[in-house]
Amino acid sequence: MNASISLPNSNAAQDTKEKLQISLLGNFRMQMGDYPISVARWKSKKALALLKYLVSKHGEKVPRDVLIELLWPEAETDKSAFHNLHTTIYYLRRSLKPYLGEDHDCIKYSNGLYWIELGDRIWVDIDEFVGSYRQGRELMATDPAASWHHFQQALLLYRDDFLAEDLYEDWAAAAREYYRERYIETTLLAAQLLAEYKQDYTSAVRLCRDALARDPYREELYQAILRYLIQAGRYSEAAVQYQQCAKMLHDEFGLSVSPETKAIYNQMKQLSPVEESLESSGTGSFVCEPQIFNSIVELDLRRQGELTTSPVVIQMTRPAGAFTYDQSQFLLTVLNTVLGRGDVVCQWESNQIAVWLEDPREEVARSVVQRIQQRLKAKPRMMGELSWRLTPVTQLKWPAGNHRAPQQRAYRIRKV
Repeated sequence: MNASISLPNSNAAQDTKEKLQISLLGNFRMQMGDYPISVARWKSKKALALLKYLVSKHGEKVPRDVLIELLWPEAETDKSAFHNLHTTIYYLRRSLKPYLGEDHDCIKYSNGLYWIELGDRIWVDIDEFVGSYRQGRELMATDPAASWHHFQQALLLYRDDFLAEDLYEDWAAAAREYYRERYIETTLLAAQLLAEYKQDYTSAVRLCRDALARDPYREELYQAILRYLIQAGRYSEAAVQYQQCAKMLHDEFGLSVSPETKAIYNQMKQLSPVEESLESSGTGSFVCEPQIFNSIVELDLRRQGELTTSPVVIQMTRPAGAFTYDQSQFLLTVLNTVLGRGDVVCQWESNQIAVWLEDPREEVARSVVQRIQQRLKAKPRMMGELSWRLTPVTQLKWPAGNHRAPQQRAYRIRKV
């Protein structure tokens, strides 16, 4: 099973090149093969709205009055409304014919009902998305590799929420919620496969965090991330993730974490007690994985603009090998007492911690290192030997499997 999300080279994928492809997940999109079709110049915007609606109904027959109410909710007379609908249907058929052929009319009408007949000439992403999700679920117990393949396809298709540009269309709200729920379920199940069959906890965490970025209020995503961080032995990150979940629920809804989330956290505490200062809400640094660390660094560089010196990253390495749980907890506690809310910490490698300061100048970094070293003297035997380095951001060697380092063009060094 391949942990990367990549487009499968399947016959089904090749077949779509011969069809009119309509995508409703994310901003509306049409294309024929590899060539996008612009709808910006469609003479009738109502025709485009009608196409979106009929495609979303999967061939369901829709009463004429429902379409009129949808497109002209304030129509004064039935006669004018019927005329407008007939005109809109005409424009829609004419707009689709160049891609479907003169002999193919996909817009059907009978006994006051309209519907779209997709046939074998039109491909729609929401149908493919739901089909891949369902096949993935069915195969989880019997064929994990095939199940992962289908979940991959579903995640690739979910570019964004259903008709993301039509947030204020009431009719799209229910569909938007339905497909988002399927996306969250797909993410959780795909992450489960990665963890159980490949023991790839890093990719499982990344999938869940991608989903959390789309829907930051899902406690089940926090729970999954906690489980995989704990299984990976990344206890410091798990503790911080728990804090973030607790803070989100309190700030947004006035709620406490659920008993299930608390139980996951307590399970980690039984492995080794968590420092009291780590459990508190705290005002210390933000802890994240290298991929997110990279994004934050690049964003900060763009915001800061011109700098008088080359920005540096603090790197502390344990030559003897990976940090133990107790060592990582103690080190994070120390960092939280020295660093501020604008500073960022990540587990760079199993034996290395990286720190990006809100003010990344070398002279500032040297002062911070001195304060950290002074605090570590409280338990000299806890950490053992540590090596320290201030690395210019352009010289960073990123861990395997992570995104590129911030590009040098992201900032300029001002000569003084």
